[in-house]
Amino acid sequence: MYEKHFSFRCKPFELLPNPDFLFQSSTHKKAITYLDYGVKERIGFILITGEIGAGKTTTIRNFIKNLGK
Repeated sequence: MYEKHFSFRCKPFELLPNPDFLFQSSTHKKAITYLDYGVKERIGFILITGEIGAGKTTTIRNFIKNLGK
């Protein structure tokens, strides 16, 4: 319904988090930096915490999507 009205190419509101719609605040960028460092340095365990709806899952999915780049 709103896709046609606003000329969206895809649905912006889905049940599963979509990394294409991640707004990277300074906190999200910091989390991605920690994840990147942890993977590059082969650190065994990285914990990302936050409130419900803070974007933890979307941030991690975005990180995994861009991991090969």
